[in-house]
Amino acid sequence: MKVTKFIDIQQEIEVEISAEDVVSAISEDPNSKITCMTGINNVSKFLTAVPESVINEMHNSTKKIIYDYFIEQANRFKPLDIT
Repeated sequence: MKVTKFIDIQQEIEVEISAEDVVSAISEDPNSKITCMTGINNVSKFLTAVPESVINEMHNSTKKIIYDYFIEQANRFKPLDIT
């Protein structure tokens, strides 16, 4: 006698996610505050995990570009009641 049985298999995989994937996901649900907050939280964890040794190896011009970008983005999130 033969029967067909389905089994669940767990497999660890790596998936590349591009900036375009992120933009697409957000644009599909532009009011999804939870999705955006989760993404911001993940970025925060990533930035915190960057070792000082990696930062120290960067050229000053690269650090300046990153710094300016972060300031620009921080200003987007500046609360309205802060002067």
